[in-house]
Amino acid sequence: MTTKPNTLLSSIALILFFVVLIAVIIGAGVFVMLSSRQAEPESVVVIVVQDTPTSRFPTLPPLWTNTPTLTLTPTRAPTLTRTPLTPSRTPSVTPTLTPSLTFTPSPTPTITLTPTLVVATQPPAAANGYVPPLPPNASRHAREIYARGLAAGNNPHAFSKVGDCHSTFPNFLGEYDTPNMYNLSAQYDYLRATIIQFKGSFAHESMVASNGDTLDAMLDPKWANPNVCKSGETPMLDPKWANPNVCKSGETPLECEVRTHKPSIMFVSLGTNEFLYTSDHYESQMRRLIYYLLDHGVVPIIATKADNREFTNYLNPINARLAKEYEVPFWDFWSAVQSLPNHGLAENYIHLSYSTRIFYFDDPAALQLGWTIRNLTGLQALDAVWRGVRQ
Repeated sequence: MTTKPNTLLSSIALILFFVVLIAVIIGAGVFVMLSSRQAEPESVVVIVVQDTPTSRFPTLPPLWTNTPTLTLTPTRAPTLTRTPLTPSRTPSVTPTLTPSLTFTPSPTPTITLTPTLVVATQPPAAANGYVPPLPPNASRHAREIYARGLAAGNNPHAFSKVGDCHSTFPNFLGEYDTPNMYNLSAQYDYLRATIIQFKGSFAHESMVASNGDTLDAMLDPKWANPNVCKSGETPMLDPKWANPNVCKSGETPLECEVRTHKPSIMFVSLGTNEFLYTSDHYESQMRRLIYYLLDHGVVPIIATKADNREFTNYLNPINARLAKEYEVPFWDFWSAVQSLPNHGLAENYIHLSYSTRIFYFDDPAALQLGWTIRNLTGLQALDAVWRGVRQ
């Protein structure tokens, strides 16, 4: 009876021992498995931003680590750099405005004629280097006209002007009658004798030199002044333009001017307002004017103009040709201004460039203006002709 209980107890103890052993083994396995899972981190994918223009989102292989703590350090910080855009292409087409009518302010006359029977002396050049063209010459025919005019009562101390706004008082020669209004400078002091000779004529307001004057008006008696002009006298050649307070009934302004002022020399400077004339009509009217002056013993000084208002420059060559044909003095004013800024013209390419010092030949800036050169070369022309006709 005692042996069976011991054996039973031994069996139960052995069973419990194996149960405990199995439990311990199982527990140890579970513990090991749990410990292994806690040490394994979750997988982490690290995206490294690279500074490359070819891929917006570069992909790298996943980074695995058995370290419990993961520190991410970017290998390169992205850098944004702003670069201004620079045009690299030039437009292949450049807009170009091509006017159908090109205005040329610097024409070249096709005819350049100067009477050469008597050679005038070249005046000295100005200090600023400006060298005016030779003054006009007085031919034998001009001397004969002058002598005949003096015999008929023309005044050797009087000259007059036929022309438009470029021949009016005071801008053209007018200030030489006022001593403190001009300065000849040392270079041109030789002209003082001519100023003394014609004192009083510089400030004279000619009846055939006014703004807008044309040949047709000057040759029509209906423009003459009835208070001065005779009946039938023709402005310049048209009587209706004559001053009625000075001219006799029918006189033209030209006839009235010659009769009342009795000039021995007369500037003829036309063409700016005749830009719509045909060449034949302009030449015909110029011949009428020149013939009248020659017939009354007045020596004309025929001038060219600075502008090219007619666009084809057909008027200046006519003036040059007529001066040669009639053997009268020719003042080439066009050539005198070609070296000036804008060829001596204002912005409208009609009027001459101007300042308040157009009679000051000691002023280099003034000598770059059309009006200054007109007053200088005009006085030189008058001086050369006056000295020439007395030979």
